[in-house]
Amino acid sequence: KKISEKAFQRGIEALKNFKKIMDTYEVRKYKAVGTAVFREAKNASEFIEKAKKEAGININVISWEEEARLTLKGIKAGLKEAFPEIDDFIAIDVGGGSSEIAYIEKNEIKWIKSIKLGAVLLKEIFNLRYPLSSKILTSLRNYIQEEIKNLPKIMPKIIVITGGTASILGSLDLKLTQYIPELLHTHRITLERLEKLINRLSNLPIPRLSKVKGMERGREDIVIPGMLIYSEILKYFNKSELIISEYGILEATLLSLIEDYNF
Repeated sequence: KKISEKAFQRGIEALKNFKKIMDTYEVRKYKAVGTAVFREAKNASEFIEKAKKEAGININVISWEEEARLTLKGIKAGLKEAFPEIDDFIAIDVGGGSSEIAYIEKNEIKWIKSIKLGAVLLKEIFNLRYPLSSKILTSLRNYIQEEIKNLPKIMPKIIVITGGTASILGSLDLKLTQYIPELLHTHRITLERLEKLINRLSNLPIPRLSKVKGMERGREDIVIPGMLIYSEILKYFNKSELIISEYGILEATLLSLIEDYNF
């Protein structure tokens, strides 16, 4: 598994732009964390070295446990006002190469699991070509079911999702033409609506997918695998809806930076 040349260059350019902005505002303290892709890609060390040399950014690759802990920290901060009474939930972050799933009960982390299910990973394993056939969709669902079958069987009050895949799902459901976090945060998506989205989008070729309201350019080919992961997890835990949190690892990393500074 490697970071593609296109994604590699895009990432370096993005970091260069971030560095310019930080220099403009004379930022002295920052945190740049690397998640699943940097833990697994063969050319991750090459990217990290180039990021330091060309962009002046030091990337700290974190473990999946730390990734899950930060994600939870962000979610809890974001849900505090909207759902102050909720202290029993499952949090899910579907990434490119893996998914982190955690169970919180009485505001304590009971367990955290990292599973080899990611939107990009599924696309690569099944070599997806759009439109997707019903046979491919069935194969994807079977594969996901096999990967999640050993998760503890519990009955959480709610299931919260966060991260890029969650944001796109919300944008598609709301038909947003631009990213509006205030509308996405705490937005609820039912299993029924999720399945309708999967059925509609899977029948479209990539050029048409890119024009669907709410779609993020460059993610057209990985959205459906991400949706299928959410769908099968909902069914596994016998829940009928998802709640989106726009607070996640990004916000938690910022909170940690603030806490370190204040300390």
